[in-house]
Amino acid sequence: MHDGGVYERGPCGLPTGEVVIAAFGPWDDCFVVLAGPPTIRWPGALELTLSSDVDHWVVYDEPEDALCVEPWSGPPDALNIAQRRVEPGAPLTASFKMRWRRD
Repeated sequence: MHDGGVYERGPCGLPTGEVVIAAFGPWDDCFVVLAGPPTIRWPGALELTLSSDVDHWVVYDEPEDALCVEPWSGPPDALNIAQRRVEPGAPLTASFKMRWRRD
């Protein structure tokens, strides 16, 4: 894998399980192997840095005036392509933090 990969989408729009190089948006994709936490910048105004102890991030920016960035515990359709399982006695817990800073 490489830095800033994204799960390839199959014909039905769900991830195939293959990680490819992320193309420029618009996106409705699940990103992995990031160099650092996702950061959203509004130049001259604000910067928002997101952090989580999960390693998948779904980014949606369709239509052009919308933006959603959220941590996920695995890729969409994870039951069919991922290996992580939650079982009795082994729950999945995760944290999510947002840090605002004036730019």
